[in-house]
Amino acid sequence: MAGGVAALLSGRLASWPVATLLVLWPAFGGHCVEVGFLNHVRPRLPDARLMQVLARVAAWFVGGVGLAPGMRLTAVVLVANTLSSDRCSAIARTIEGSSVRSI
Repeated sequence: MAGGVAALLSGRLASWPVATLLVLWPAFGGHCVEVGFLNHVRPRLPDARLMQVLARVAAWFVGGVGLAPGMRLTAVVLVANTLSSDRCSAIARTIEGSSVRSI
């Protein structure tokens, strides 16, 4: 549903399958981040509520930072089929440059 709304608001209704796939990244990825937190991090924390809340926010932040490149790569790969080869090369250079800068 969110992918269809995003495609409709962008004015490109034909892009709804790609938009839907991109919306699934935070949904399923967020689920994996939460399960990882509950199964691996939370049992090792003290019972203090504040500590658990801060750890959960930190886990979500780190998880979101980890999910963003996957979402971006998916968008580039799916949109690359409709772009010219020059534009695809420019996108690839941008991704390579950003991954080098982020290390």
